[in-house]
Amino acid sequence: EADQGVSATEGYVTGWNDLSGSGNHLNQVTGNPRWLVNALNGHAVVDFDGTGDELRRAANLTALPAGSANRTLLLVANYRGAGYGGFTYGQPACNQTFGLGVTPSGNLMVQGWCNDYPSTTLGTGTGWMVQAVVVSGGAITHYRDGAVIGTAQKNFNTVLNRIVLGAEIDGAPQ
Repeated sequence: EADQGVSATEGYVTGWNDLSGSGNHLNQVTGNPRWLVNALNGHAVVDFDGTGDELRRAANLTALPAGSANRTLLLVANYRGAGYGGFTYGQPACNQTFGLGVTPSGNLMVQGWCNDYPSTTLGTGTGWMVQAVVVSGGAITHYRDGAVIGTAQKNFNTVLNRIVLGAEIDGAPQ
């Protein structure tokens, strides 16, 4: 939640602390992501303008599902641009990334790097949403606002190398 853990100077985000106790702080900032207080139903949001913004943790990830472990990821997002931005963790290598975002055409997707799972559901320009994915026993179920928008079979091999918010896991595009 952007109401807690975000540090900012003059409205620009300088970091986002992990409040779970796992220490996965997003402490590397590129560009100028904004911290907008009271932007969504009285809650703060971190705003990425799509031109060079990202938050990152580049090493020492802990307590995230790795390999092919079961996992659930929820992301509250308002995609205003297309091009793989969202939230991912892992490393930029085939099948070693896991996350949620949008495709270059603006459709919602589950990312696996080389093995992405795009939906036919438009995400870009459609307003605030809860995008989610559940991976259980190799079955992927992708959701938008609680409705299933896609399923697939996949065994991830996620490597705990980095976390990226607001950009592709390799940093381009942002």
